[in-house]
Amino acid sequence: MLARKWISNSKHVLENIPIENRAMKVDITQEELPKLKTLGVTWIAESDIFIFDIGETKISKDMTKRDYMKKISTLFDPLGF
Repeated sequence: MLARKWISNSKHVLENIPIENRAMKVDITQEELPKLKTLGVTWIAESDIFIFDIGETKISKDMTKRDYMKKISTLFDPLGF
């Protein structure tokens, strides 16, 4: 199995990965590395920071337990942040 779509927060590491095996948005000649989204979590590779973009949530008085669970489950957090 060939691993592909590699990304790293180190340009030195990316230089040693063949271009065809890098993530499509990665261009090490640019100033900054791209932001990538995986499983609902955005990773800013340059500064090695995770961002959660959950958007605006409207809560009403008539919400049920099921509605609350739907809102909570819109963010998939496998790492437990």
